[in-house]
Amino acid sequence: MAEYGRGVCLEDMGDYEAARAAYEKISKQPEYKGTVYPARAEIRLQTMGDNSGKVVLAKSEVPEMPQTSEIQAPGALTIDGPVADINKIAAPEAVK
Repeated sequence: MAEYGRGVCLEDMGDYEAARAAYEKISKQPEYKGTVYPARAEIRLQTMGDNSGKVVLAKSEVPEMPQTSEIQAPGALTIDGPVADINKIAAPEAVK
């Protein structure tokens, strides 16, 4: 597991030969047999060429913020009077 993470880190840093060696080690070592790591290492080996190129992302313009109305703070809250009419509160009908 650590060896796989090491390979991913090496690949991310651009050291593709060391990453390839780490993945090949995982593929060949019997201690990794029965885990997902040999298959993952094989996939990384097969796709390493796709990941080794330089990626340049296109720069986009920053969108303008839409006009919004100003948020108003609520008025003063009071505890005078009932909050709800408790005579109108009812439980939902039972489902048969």
